[in-house]
Amino acid sequence: LRPLLLLPLVLVPRLAAAAAGPNRCDTIYQGFAECLIRLGDGMGRGGELETICRSWNDFHACASRVLLGCPEEAAAVWESLQQEARRAPHPSNLHTLCSAPVHVRERGTGSKTNQETLPAAALALPMAPAPPLLAAALALTYLLGPLA
Repeated sequence: LRPLLLLPLVLVPRLAAAAAGPNRCDTIYQGFAECLIRLGDGMGRGGELETICRSWNDFHACASRVLLGCPEEAAAVWESLQQEARRAPHPSNLHTLCSAPVHVRERGTGSKTNQETLPAAALALPMAPAPPLLAAALALTYLLGPLA
């Protein structure tokens, strides 16, 4: 997850440069900061893969909403950064982890099964991703300065 933490430090300057101009989107810094804070909060709710992936997907949806009022160049930069992140060979790459299907194996022998007998098996994610993500979000907020 550590290479992922550098994404905001690379992402925001590129997006800001792409957003500058006559149709400038004034809320890109605040919007991305809010997206990162929500991502950190979501990661802090639990270490289960489903929770982490839900937070990750929500982050991407949030980032897409932030870019709605921005020039096409900002969206193109965002898409290129996502493509680079998908190709990253790190084993804890969230693009890879969250796109892998969750396999369910049945333990029950009869036709009656419940949730306790259907555990999900997925790739294990190292625990405690929240503090580094929160630190990245706080660093980004510090770098952006006051938004008011």
